[in-house]
Amino acid sequence: MAHHFRYTPTCLGCAEGDATTLVGGDAHRHNADITRRILCGEAGATRDIVLVNAGAAIYVAGLADSIDEGVERARESIDSGRAWEKLTAFVDFTRAATLASSTDNLSA
Repeated sequence: MAHHFRYTPTCLGCAEGDATTLVGGDAHRHNADITRRILCGEAGATRDIVLVNAGAAIYVAGLADSIDEGVERARESIDSGRAWEKLTAFVDFTRAATLASSTDNLSA
């Protein structure tokens, strides 16, 4: 059975913003910088949309009883620094895996 929801940013404790502030760019520079700023605590429309998307994902994954609760869990993860820690651990892992793969290819 499908459930239909209609939320506005303000329903989820986020401000409504101008869509032009959400435009990304070059993944290696611009988008990575946006991600770092959000995970290091920068407030604004971009963080709000991240919270809404993450909150919905947390809800759909069954890790929260509502999108509101998912948004709050995402907010806590960012504000506590856990989200930043997970990102840096992921970056370290992928760099190590890439280096190991490169080394394996050189010795083959």
